[in-house]
Amino acid sequence: MKKITLFFMLLTGMITYSQIEINEDFNSYSTGIKPTSWSGDFETTSNGGSYINFICDERSFYTTNNTLSTKTFTTENLSEASNGTNATINFNYKIVALSTSYEYQAPAENWGTFVFEYTTNGTDWTTIGTIDSNNYTYDGECHAASYTIDASNLPQGADFQFRGSFNLMNRTGSIYVYASIDNLVISQTNTLSNTEVNFEGFRYYPNPVKNNLTFESPNMISSVAIYNVVGQKVFATAGNNTLSTVNMSGLPNGIYFAKVNIDGAEKTIKIIKE
Repeated sequence: MKKITLFFMLLTGMITYSQIEINEDFNSYSTGIKPTSWSGDFETTSNGGSYINFICDERSFYTTNNTLSTKTFTTENLSEASNGTNATINFNYKIVALSTSYEYQAPAENWGTFVFEYTTNGTDWTTIGTIDSNNYTYDGECHAASYTIDASNLPQGADFQFRGSFNLMNRTGSIYVYASIDNLVISQTNTLSNTEVNFEGFRYYPNPVKNNLTFESPNMISSVAIYNVVGQKVFATAGNNTLSTVNMSGLPNGIYFAKVNIDGAEKTIKIIKE
């Protein structure tokens, strides 16, 4: 059995498909808690009381600042997650100040910046957007932000982390300034592999087989090769046809592997000969 398993692994290869994906509304976390493996100064709000002045939905992810300093949050590292396509980043946010008379109001002019960055190696961070007094006007509501990272900056197999940095530079007339984020969705285009595309509609029958094994596809089948469990090729055919038949009646009973090629994409199938 070990020999069969090893040969099958060598024949098919060890390929996995993934994509960058974060979808967080923070509603499932208790007050003061961060999502798993996230770090920094932000935490989940309560869903009532004074928190309603700086949350977007049921709960949000926020920080409070009463000094001229920087508060950050960093998502978990998605190891080798990129599939090499564009990534879109969408979220809601709000920046609000608590005045010296304990009223919620717009932050001071030139209050600072809310900067958003990403990294693919954990060291070098690239800025994708900055919110400041030039593009944000407080109106009591949450605002929406949307950014795109080009595929050229997200090579296949790269890591991914996202970071927000709230840098308070001016809090004149206020005791605290709050920054919150909510409904964070980061995703890449979910593309099918060449194998999935080329083998759409492909089928083979019967299995187990006694005599003729048939391969059928709406796309041209370039070649079919049959191997025994020790890796010896016992049958091979080439040619562009949508239907290919292999006569297995003369082969000993047992386990075989069929390697099918359709327009350069390959799939390996376990076949039982009776």
